[in-house]
Parts: sequence; structure tokens; C-alpha cells
Amino acid sequence: MLVARNDMTGADRAWAARYDPADTVQYIRGSQQLGLERNSYATVVATDPANNRVTVARADGQQVAYDPQRLRGVNVYTSLPREFSTGDRIQFTHNNKDLDVHNRDRGRIEAIGNDNRLTVKMDDGRTVNFDPAPMRHFDHGYAVTSHSSQGLTEDRVLVNMDTNTFSELLNPRFAYVSVSRASEDAHIYTNDAATLAQRLSTDVSKTSALDFNEAPAAHSQSQTPKEHTMQQHNELQPEQPSPLTPEQAERNRQYGPIETALPTEAQVYKWQRETDGIHSYQHPETHRWLHIDSQGQFFDRHAQPITRENALGQAGHSLTQSVAENAQSPTGSGLNLNGYGFTL
Repeated sequence: MLVARNDMTGADRAWAARYDPADTVQYIRGSQQLGLERNSYATVVATDPANNRVTVARADGQQVAYDPQRLRGVNVYTSLPREFSTGDRIQFTHNNKDLDVHNRDRGRIEAIGNDNRLTVKMDDGRTVNFDPAPMRHFDHGYAVTSHSSQGLTEDRVLVNMDTNTFSELLNPRFAYVSVSRASEDAHIYTNDAATLAQRLSTDVSKTSALDFNEAPAAHSQSQTPKEHTMQQHNELQPEQPSPLTPEQAERNRQYGPIETALPTEAQVYKWQRETDGIHSYQHPETHRWLHIDSQGQFFDRHAQPITRENALGQAGHSLTQSVAENAQSPTGSGLNLNGYGFTL
């Protein structure tokens, strides 16, 4: 299997020094000059940090040397051995157009053929069959991150809360999402129970400029005693909204993106899953899909940003519907690429 390298951003090292021999390189954009096709793979055979050169072997055996700093749209992976058996739970770690699977989709191995091809029953009911030699973007699916577990439900959940991890990763949202995945039982394992509660109280909420209100104007000197008393009473007893149940909060999280982006059509779509922050909805009659993130950005089925018009066209909406809904949506068709993908 292929595991993404997480140490590729060292600014104090030459670009070539960030690669290791035997690394697998995926070329998202490709390079016509170097003879590297889009989404093709190559293996690092040598590095030359002094001259900032990397030499890779393409699938056809030909070797190519280049300056890695001048080539963009590249993913670098380390190959790790894994053993799989019939009945194992697996999760995909990369989008695959041919199999129609997305990053973090999960399933169970139903059969392993004599040619080593895997037959996997996906959690959504589909069955996919593939050769694990060229398609190595999958791993065991028994443990997932809190982020990728959103939208999932399991009978029993074991949660690892390591207080030595980064403070931004251990917070109330992480705890709520992790524990609420369990329908029957949840167990928390930690290295330091004494400080866990304090670490989980870390506030990671982001505040935008729109969240700040102007300071209230000074009270008028002409207020009568009665007006002043009534104002004090209202300030001491502000109206408190009714707290949401966990089910209501989960429902708002799932349907919030489409209700914001498509207020007149949201009620006919059914939420299916969330993958890396992108919510997927399906129309129960046409069986067509919409993929939207919490910022109102639309995506195609391969998690690539597309315009609102293209997304609605693929979902079978008319142009009239698109214009009307766009006028009502506060997000419009704005493009937000923050947090989607890491490329060199």
C-alpha cells in the first residue's frame, strides 16, 4: 500500500533532499516535456541534493531526471507492506475514477482471486473488483481518524486520546464526533486521564470579522427610570435558545451545506456521506448526486471543485432553477479551495 509522506515541507532542505530512493511519486498534472502522463506513477531511484535533481523510473522502465522544485502537482508516497484476508475491513485512501470510490470510502473484502484481485463489498452496497498491484491506495479500515469518521455509525467505538498530540487536534469537536459515532458503547483510552479534561476544553473555534459587533452606543442620558429598569431586566435575563439535541446537531451538520446552497431544493435530497469535509447528497428519484462543502462550494464526484452551474446541470436542474436558487443563496458560486489536497 502507499502512505503519503508527511515530511515533504522542510524549508531548510533542498527539494531533492525531501525524496528518498524507493519513494513512489504520483504526477497529478503530468509533464509532456518529461514524458510523465497525468495521474501516472514513477519510482525514485536516485536523489542529488547538491544539484537539486531527482531521478525516477517510469512504468515503462525509462528513467527521467528533473528539478523537483519546477514540477508541481506531485504526491509522494512511501510503500508499506500490508496483509489482507477475506473478511477484512478496508478503507480507500485516494479517489479512483475507474472504481468510483472516494477517499475514506470503506468496505469489506468478500473474495481474493487466484490472480490476487480483490472483490470488495462497499458500505453503500456496491461491489468493486480491482488489482491491488496498480491500485495501492487502500489500507485496513478498522481504525479511522475523527475527521473521516463523521457521518459514520458503529455499535461500539474505541477512541484514542493522546494528550501529547498537537493541541489543535485534541478539542471538544474531536471528542464529540468520536464518541457520538457509537450507538451502544464507547471507550476512551488516554495516556494521561488527569489532564485530559483540560486538554479537551481547548477552544478551536474560528472567528471572522462578521462575528464582531460594534460596541453598543452609550446609554442615553434622557432615559427615564422605568426605561432604565426595564433595560436592566432584559440585560439580566437574556433570551436563551433551546439547546439542540445530539440528533438535531448532527442533522444540522449534515444538511446545513445543501440547505444554504439550495434552499428551495434541499428537502428532496437525502444526505449519504461526508468525505474530507465534502457532503454528498442523492436525489431519491433521479438518483443523481450533489457534492457540497460547508462553505457552499460544489464538487464533482472526484472531489474536484466545479462551478455551481455545472453541479446543478449534472444533477438535472434547469437553468431557471439555478438562477433562482443562486439569488437566494448567500454563498453564490464562490470558490474555496482551502484545505483540499496537498501538492508540492
